[in-house]
Amino acid sequence: MKRNLSGALFAFLVMAGACLPATLFAQGVSPNDAELAAIRAAGDAYVVAMQRGDVEVLRSMWTEDGDYLDAAGNAHKARDLFQPEPEQQPAAKEAIEVPAWERSLRLVTPTVAIEDGVLRNVEHANGGVYSRRFTAIWVKRDGKWLLDGLREATMEGPAVRSQLRELDWLIGEWAGKAEEAEMLVSAHYSKDGNYLVRSCLIRGAGGEVLTATERIGWDAEKQTFKSQAIDSTGSTSESLWREANGQWLVETSVLLPDGQRATTQTSYQPNGLDSFIWKVSESQVGTDKLPARQVEFRRAPEDTHRSMSSKPECRAGDYPCQLLVP
Repeated sequence: MKRNLSGALFAFLVMAGACLPATLFAQGVSPNDAELAAIRAAGDAYVVAMQRGDVEVLRSMWTEDGDYLDAAGNAHKARDLFQPEPEQQPAAKEAIEVPAWERSLRLVTPTVAIEDGVLRNVEHANGGVYSRRFTAIWVKRDGKWLLDGLREATMEGPAVRSQLRELDWLIGEWAGKAEEAEMLVSAHYSKDGNYLVRSCLIRGAGGEVLTATERIGWDAEKQTFKSQAIDSTGSTSESLWREANGQWLVETSVLLPDGQRATTQTSYQPNGLDSFIWKVSESQVGTDKLPARQVEFRRAPEDTHRSMSSKPECRAGDYPCQLLVP
């Protein structure tokens, strides 16, 4: 399934699928109420199909000419966005938390309905959080309610702490290469907006993979950024960040699984919106020395992290990720 609809349509139809009790169809319910309930039931069926990754059902719930206009103004034929992909795995059948929403649903004619609303604090597939306005058009064909159009307005992120805005340039997917190693960093804001969350990954020439997760926040006492991380070897680290002359300097203290400690000094030099230079000074772990290195990172496709991470992880005893990846 195409990723550019997985967030918008899924989130909208989760909301639309808030199923009404069957008693609404009992005697005494007006025809309009019954039709509105049927539209919500159609949304519920859409959610089930999305959970199962049932592309054929999803396509069947759109009209032949149904179109989708995303928040950036890009128009798509909806059915074309639900194409089977090679080796696609069905989505897990897990419970869905209905996001906070405001909406109105009205019948324009007996066979056309319009739904307007706002979704708030919805988690996107890439880990970010957004709020979004939408208008959906439902039409009744051969006794069945189908989606005929979906329009989205602006997207908003979480209420991010003002200090973190200084690190906006880190948000997104980044890829770099050093000698025979491929490196990837993925960054997004936490749902509450208090942290910048980064996932780091490095894959060596032999296919081994090291991973780390880091949370960066504002330290009010030290008046600077502070981060904590843990990697796939069991090492943990703590870092202090400061800006100087257009670059960011990071001092990191690492605790290894065997109790040894190590320190590193790294720097980040933003280069426009689509690249940055990461430098690490020479480091020492016990009697082993890790050489200084410099890597240029460029923006990468959103699914790069998923494709790289489907490899064996590193073993305890390998160098900690904090000494190898930004």
